[in-house]
Amino acid sequence: MRILEKQEWEAGKSLGALGATQLDPPMKGWHKVNVDGSLIDSTKSIACGGVIRDHRGTWLGGFLKNIGKGDILLAETCGILNGLQLALLKKVKKIIIQL
Repeated sequence: MRILEKQEWEAGKSLGALGATQLDPPMKGWHKVNVDGSLIDSTKSIACGGVIRDHRGTWLGGFLKNIGKGDILLAETCGILNGLQLALLKKVKKIIIQL
């Protein structure tokens, strides 16, 4: 898993490279872990990425991971797992996972 710096996330977001969407913030005291998996059908290459934000929308961390070969279910599952690992790394306990 590659941990993203905020500047990398913002640069990718402005280019549309990370599939950025408007976030629905969680309740105060909670954090939202938004994750996504991707699949290139022709090669079966899969990857995942995600971001953690607090109730104000403050960016706490992000990640990208090239997984290898597989299907979309594996990509999405790896996104969830890596999102949980990043939350542990950031000592975030009250989380909502959003795909």
